[in-house]
Amino acid sequence: MFEFSLVEVPKDRAELLRRQKVVERSMNAALRARTKRIRADMIDAIERGLRRIWGTGKDVKEVADNEATYGPDGLTKMKFVLGRWKQAFLDQAAHFYKDFSAAELKELLKMRSKYSRDPINWQHIQKLLSVDDKRARGQLIKRLCENDWSPEELAEAIDRLRGKAVGDRHPGGRPVAIPPHLTGRLANFEKVGKIVVRNAGAIYRHPEYGFVRSVQNLPPDRITTDLIDKIDRDITVAAQVRDTAQDVLNELEEARRLAERRSAEHVAQSAAKTAAAIDTQFSEKATKALEDRSKAGNGKVGKPVAAKVKAR
Repeated sequence: MFEFSLVEVPKDRAELLRRQKVVERSMNAALRARTKRIRADMIDAIERGLRRIWGTGKDVKEVADNEATYGPDGLTKMKFVLGRWKQAFLDQAAHFYKDFSAAELKELLKMRSKYSRDPINWQHIQKLLSVDDKRARGQLIKRLCENDWSPEELAEAIDRLRGKAVGDRHPGGRPVAIPPHLTGRLANFEKVGKIVVRNAGAIYRHPEYGFVRSVQNLPPDRITTDLIDKIDRDITVAAQVRDTAQDVLNELEEARRLAERRSAEHVAQSAAKTAAAIDTQFSEKATKALEDRSKAGNGKVGKPVAAKVKAR
C-alpha cells in the first residue's frame, strides 16, 4: 500500500510530512476524526501547560518581591520545601514570566509551524530563554515556525548564532555528571557505546531506512542545501566519534594493562607478606619451644639435688 514502512521515521522533515499526508489520506473517516480529536487535545495540553508554567513564574516573582506577605527568605524556603530538582524549573518559569509579557504569551500560543502546524512547546521555550537579545529571539521564533524546527534543531541554530560549534554544548545545557567511582564510569561508557552500536544497526545503516537508502528514496526536489549541510555536520561528528572511540579504546587498553600489573604486584606483595608472617610465626614458635625445653631441663636437674640435701 505504501512505498515506505510505517515504522520508519525519516530524518528529513519535509519527507516525513509528505509521508504523513500519504498515510492520512489512506485513513477512513472514523480514524481521521479520532486522530483529529487527539491532535486537538495534544495541542490544547501544550498551550495549557505553557500558561501554567508562565503562571508559576508569576507566583515565583510575587513570592520573591513580597517579603511582607510571605516572610523573609520566602522563595528560598519554598524552593527547599519543593525539592532540589524543582528549583531549576522554578527559575526557568520565573525567567519565562520575566521575558514574555501576557500579550507576548498570547501571540506565542497562536503560532504554528508552517508545515506540521504544531505549536511551540516548553522544550522550545527552554532553548529560547538562553537568548537574552529580544530581537534575536524573535527572529529565531519566526525561523522556528518557518522551518518546523525541533527543540534540538533550534538549539543548533542558537549555537550557530553565537558562532559556537554545533555539538559543543551538553544536551539540556547541563554540565556532564561524572560518576564518582571507576565502576560507574566504565558502566557509563558501556551504556553510551551500546546505544551508538544499537542505533547504527537499527537506524543509521538499516537496509530499509538507513542514510543511503533514505537519500535514494528522497525526491530530487527535497534534496536541499540545508539537507546537504546537515549531512556534512553528521560526517564531522562521525569522524569525531571515530577518533574519540580510538582514543578511548587506547585509554581502556592502557587501563587494563595497568590494572593487571597492579593486581599482579598486589598478589606478589600479599604472598610475600604471608610468607614473612608464616616465617615469623614459625620462628616465634621454634624459639618458644626451645625456651620451654630449656626450662623443663633445668627443672629436672634441680629436683634430685634438693632431695639429697633434704635427706641429710
